[in-house]
Amino acid sequence: SALLEAMQEKQTTIEGDTRTLPSPFIVLATQNPVEQAGTYPLPEAQIDRFLVRILMGYPRPEDERRVLRRFLEGHGYAVEMALHGDDALELLRRQPYGIVLVDEQMPGRRGLELFGAIRELDPAVPVVMVTKSEDAATMRDAIGMQVDDYLVKPVQPRQVLSVITRLLEGDRIRQQHLSREFVTRFRELEGRRAAALGWREWVDL
Repeated sequence: SALLEAMQEKQTTIEGDTRTLPSPFIVLATQNPVEQAGTYPLPEAQIDRFLVRILMGYPRPEDERRVLRRFLEGHGYAVEMALHGDDALELLRRQPYGIVLVDEQMPGRRGLELFGAIRELDPAVPVVMVTKSEDAATMRDAIGMQVDDYLVKPVQPRQVLSVITRLLEGDRIRQQHLSREFVTRFRELEGRRAAALGWREWVDL
């Protein structure tokens, strides 16, 4: 509706605030796949108003890796990438890492075989399996070998960030939450102590 408002009425409305667009103005829009819920094709009369139409397919694996790397680095994480299972093991031999994401389909050693080799090098490092397969047997094997988490492609960068944050910072975040709760409760008790209390209130306190 915002797109059609701009093209038809030459204005845009944001949170009830309507602004007239300059002349000329440019509209950039994306169209999700028609099969996606809530997506409807534009009428031909609206499509004709676009000067350029670009069809974007699914990104190449190297583009996915670049996007994910930039996203995680933007959130303060240092990222090393290996395109081959044996290269990943070599990186682990050189230095410790906070977490490892394993693509089940990567060349060389991959999947659960690579996971076992990683565990031999560093039994404590969290490992997340990324796979295209939702096969129940594969998932049971991963759980049985104590893979720390399991992501099924296509994976969004924020899904990866959520898993990494939980595994690397979950304990610290929970401890901070408990500390805030303790301080809040302590201040509440101090405030009640300062008031004139009867014996029942002292028992409750």
